[in-house]
Amino acid sequence: MRFFVIGTQAEVLDQLTPEFLRHELKCAANLWKDDFIRVIYNRTDGKGGVFVVEADSEEEVREKLGSLPMVREGILTLDVYGAKVWRAIEAIADG
Repeated sequence: MRFFVIGTQAEVLDQLTPEFLRHELKCAANLWKDDFIRVIYNRTDGKGGVFVVEADSEEEVREKLGSLPMVREGILTLDVYGAKVWRAIEAIADG
């Protein structure tokens, strides 16, 4: 199942060390390499990111994204939304 995850970051990014940020990026890259994270976007308001992920449940999403250092440290909070294909569009298109 596909999930959209809206991440909102605390306003402490300027206080994070380069080492911490490198570790965050490496952890996210590993989740992407494992085909869990499909896409990551930056929010245009500069307050976080949007993840598109593939998982069996919301619990799996929270567990895997919870392994990210920014989530573990409470710097990034997550709102998780399950999504499925809107099949009605096919009926309308065939209409």
